[in-house]
Amino acid sequence: MKPILLSGFIAIISLAASAQDVQQTPESNQAQDRAYSYAYISVEGKLFSKKLKVQVDFGDTPEQISAGKEYSEILTNKKSYAAVS
Repeated sequence: MKPILLSGFIAIISLAASAQDVQQTPESNQAQDRAYSYAYISVEGKLFSKKLKVQVDFGDTPEQISAGKEYSEILTNKKSYAAVS
């Protein structure tokens, strides 16, 4: 009984070890992975008001600033934090 269990255990370990493949990514994809982007979202609410004021910041370029203002206008005056996210 013990040799059967031992051979089964060895077979399972060898199959599990050979089941994973490591794939190398091309250099161009690695360069894209290093580019970081962010979105800073600030949500404020008043004490007895249900409306929330939202400010979105995507970055410093003019396109990112205008996109942040657009999203801020769209998301402002929502009534719950879930509606903002």
